[in-house]
Amino acid sequence: MSDAKRARVLLAIYFLSGIPGLAAQLAWARVLAAGLGHELPALLGVTTVFLAGLALGARAWDARVSASRHPARWYAGLELFSGAWILLGTPWLSALNEWALRMTGLTPSWGWQWLVATVVPLIAVGPAAVAMGGTFPAMDRVLTPRLVDRRGVALLYAANTAGAVAGIAAAVGWWMPEWGFRRTLGVAGVVQVLCGVGVWVWAGRWRSDPGTEAEAEGEAGVTGGGREMPRESAGTSDVGWACLAAGVFGMGYQWAAVRVLSQVTENTIQSYATMLALYLGGTAAGAGWQRTREVRGGRWGEGVWWWGAGLLVTGAVGVLAWLPRIHDGLSRGFGVRGAEWGVSLVVFVPPALAMGALYSVLVQKARQRGGGVGRASAWNILGAALAGPAVMVGLVPWIGTRGVVTLVAAGYLIVALGRGARSPGRWLLVSAVGVVLAVLPWSLVQVDAGPGGTVVRVVEGPMATVSVVRAPDGHRALRVNNHFQQGGTASAVAARRQGHLPLLLHPAPRRALFLGVGTGISAAAASAHEDLVADGVELLPEVLSVLSAFAPENDAVRPGASPRWHRADARRFVRCSPDAYDVIIADLFHPAEDGAGFLYTREHFEAMRARLAPGGLVCQWVPLHQMDLAVFRDVARTFAEVFPASSLWLLRFNVDVPVLGLVGSLERPTWGAEAMARRMEDETLARALGPLSLNTPLRVLGCLVAQGDSWTSWAARGDLATDDWPAVLFRAPARVYRGGGRFDERPADRLLTLLDAARVDARQVFRGPDAEGYAVRWDAFRRARDLHLRGLADEDAGRRDAAVEGYLASVEASVDYTASYAQAVLVASAFAREKPEMAVGILQRLVAARPDQRLAGEVLQKLGR
Repeated sequence: MSDAKRARVLLAIYFLSGIPGLAAQLAWARVLAAGLGHELPALLGVTTVFLAGLALGARAWDARVSASRHPARWYAGLELFSGAWILLGTPWLSALNEWALRMTGLTPSWGWQWLVATVVPLIAVGPAAVAMGGTFPAMDRVLTPRLVDRRGVALLYAANTAGAVAGIAAAVGWWMPEWGFRRTLGVAGVVQVLCGVGVWVWAGRWRSDPGTEAEAEGEAGVTGGGREMPRESAGTSDVGWACLAAGVFGMGYQWAAVRVLSQVTENTIQSYATMLALYLGGTAAGAGWQRTREVRGGRWGEGVWWWGAGLLVTGAVGVLAWLPRIHDGLSRGFGVRGAEWGVSLVVFVPPALAMGALYSVLVQKARQRGGGVGRASAWNILGAALAGPAVMVGLVPWIGTRGVVTLVAAGYLIVALGRGARSPGRWLLVSAVGVVLAVLPWSLVQVDAGPGGTVVRVVEGPMATVSVVRAPDGHRALRVNNHFQQGGTASAVAARRQGHLPLLLHPAPRRALFLGVGTGISAAAASAHEDLVADGVELLPEVLSVLSAFAPENDAVRPGASPRWHRADARRFVRCSPDAYDVIIADLFHPAEDGAGFLYTREHFEAMRARLAPGGLVCQWVPLHQMDLAVFRDVARTFAEVFPASSLWLLRFNVDVPVLGLVGSLERPTWGAEAMARRMEDETLARALGPLSLNTPLRVLGCLVAQGDSWTSWAARGDLATDDWPAVLFRAPARVYRGGGRFDERPADRLLTLLDAARVDARQVFRGPDAEGYAVRWDAFRRARDLHLRGLADEDAGRRDAAVEGYLASVEASVDYTASYAQAVLVASAFAREKPEMAVGILQRLVAARPDQRLAGEVLQKLGR
């Protein structure tokens, strides 16, 4: 086979080698999150260390590879080492995570957490990343001398980065959802090894020719303006600093743009993968464009690309400012997923084209006979590594994302003025850019306050943009990244029930833990329970900073009984806390959001079980309206795996936004109604429970939907979610994107399906001397509840007659269940003018079924009957 054909094969192998690199990085980040948590240091740690390792490898191996007469063997050896490290290191990641948990501790200082979040990825990722970094200068020494024009940087960068894009698609779209993270790492390691073997077989005997290296140095001394420089200055420090600046600016823009896009996208694992793929795809296309111009002999110098990057980032400020309108327009035509692709494309691809071309020009300029490609590339990657901490920790909290993007645009233009062609119109162009940046909206924070609403407070932090919105009726709502509503005062009744109901199921709780704070209303409900100490854990410091906006709804009802707030990752807090809790309450977590899937895994539920005091219980609230039954069954199966004696509870008796609670304990539970009634005699607790319709044991225990063997058998048909394969992380987004964000069935239909499958033996539910009497009343209450819920579902579907019959049957089924009585009176009042005979018939049945209630009779009298 000719050298030309072998070169094409090697280029294909270099493309393939980009696949496992990005796939491994994505898998590493999620595997190590189990030990490092999901706070900012952990989120940045893996990416920063990976990039720093690439930079170190490119710098360390550059001179050695350049001096070798067998650079292909160096390349093969580096690929083999990185692949072997991935394969041999993956089985030890669990032990490394355990060590990370112990070292981080419960409430680490900021500096200590950064140290651990750096050291752990350094052990897991660092050696492989260092080896990967050396493959670029090695492949340059193998292929570049065999190209006609001896200019290979753009070609190699385009090929390998295109492989990285393919790696993102393979990892997120196939390997991780099918096989989990560790097997994904195994596949990545095998592909890496095969690439090394392939290069050894195809080019291991090739020798570097010093004569062609002199030619490959080519036109290193030509500046962007076409001016000749002395040969010895071609790879010196000014190019290195330019590469460093380009790396900082490029990655800084990516971090800031991702933060802005998170305000309109669904923030799933696919959302981030799309952004990353389009950004890298844009840089690959830019390098490919530069390569095409090189082949045609009309290449542009670096000055053009500095100006181009600055102008395109300036244009991106306008795009980011109008992002909600762009997203809404695209979603109407292409659906939710299409809109994510569209906004990511317009935000990332145009600037990335210039960034990729600029990188190619700079690194090509640095190439010398004794090296240079690796050193220049190292400077660039080092800048990219530094950009994450600099932007997310330093700049975003200080000047916001708008300030960061403006600094990036200004940085590109300032360098262009110093390194570009001395065009007489350059200052006019800079002035025009300044005017554009000045007239564009100065904030990129997007908050939809709704009709007549006002924005009370906005906190643009490094992890999220948190806002408090006031509606015209005075109610306040908490927004995270604009479209994720995390509760509010309008839903205070539901929030308080989330806190009270699990606490009432325990006979005498003394310690309670709330995972997820939100508005603080649920956790504040614990203050109504005598002698109860509550802890609340919140991942986002921005959320804790706005809690005061939800007073007095989240105020403690007993003096000195306010919950103790902790800023920490919920998973790590549960694992590291030395305290035992009687009740652990896990808040509603949006299942499709990237990272939330780890809160529904076996390992997390096991950690909560280990944190229980004797007789304690765990309640995991689940938003059934945000997931289909298949995903809910996975959650239920995983919970039941850890808590075999689990039960299912309904937060409120509605069908439009059904919220379910999975309750588990160490022993098979029976519920003591008498003990619960005695607790309710406390005056403070009674005042708190009355407005919530939780002031009797029957109303509390009437929320029970399923328990026992029939429930565990139904749940057992789901899949087990683990830290290695968090089913919710992969499956919930598919349901969100399908049908433009709509599900195939209504939330009411999903709830009714569960009610149909539910079987509860009332005799096994209660304990105490009056257990049999409570069991009879509870069974009647449950039947009335289910009939009422079916009536609500019929009314929601437009089946009015069936709904009325359901309400009336519910009234007749139980004297203790009152919600359907009020609903039937409302329906009769609505029909009074349109269908008076129907209204009278409804009211008469109500009077006959509940003569002790006067409301129906009073309405009948008003109708003259």
